[in-house]
Amino acid sequence: MNGLVKLVSGLVIGTAIGVGIYLILTQDSEEGLVHDVKSLANQALEEGKRAASDKRQQLEIELGRGPDTTPAP
Repeated sequence: MNGLVKLVSGLVIGTAIGVGIYLILTQDSEEGLVHDVKSLANQALEEGKRAASDKRQQLEIELGRGPDTTPAP
């Protein structure tokens, strides 16, 4: 049991030191993990919006309600 406590303590302390160093080094810059995650999320959101718009146009054309068709009376 004593060995497990030492292992967990070492992991917690090592993680805390690593996070602290990361925060200090990337505090004032636009680079780093947080920036990368935000950029990736924004790209995925834009691609999703674009795909939804394309699909909507395709379905509207199939239903005869697209911008290329005249509305039914």
